[in-house]
Amino acid sequence: MEVIRVIMQRPMNIPRVMRIRNELKKFQEVCDEGYIESIHIPTITENGITCYVNEDGKRLMLTPNFAIVVDGKVHDVVVGTALFVRHDDDGNAISLTDEDIKTIVVGLKLMELIR
Repeated sequence: MEVIRVIMQRPMNIPRVMRIRNELKKFQEVCDEGYIESIHIPTITENGITCYVNEDGKRLMLTPNFAIVVDGKVHDVVVGTALFVRHDDDGNAISLTDEDIKTIVVGLKLMELIR
């Protein structure tokens, strides 16, 4: 199985660049087990970058991670571990580029990390 470079953002931690197997089961494992869903985060999840979180995170009352801030207002709060990956034009997950990593880390600094 192919290994790809991703960013994992756990609650109360700094973003961590890591390499994981490129398979759904591993994505689910990183995102606190269970089903995952992709979410939109302005300035971050554009140009092929996707953020995955546990689909049932809020219902399961997972630990708050960061607030999504739009125009200076909290739009939503991400709970549990967030996983950032890149997708190609066919929708396949691929490794993040160095530029992607910079975009994500800077973008997360603009959001309100909950510590």
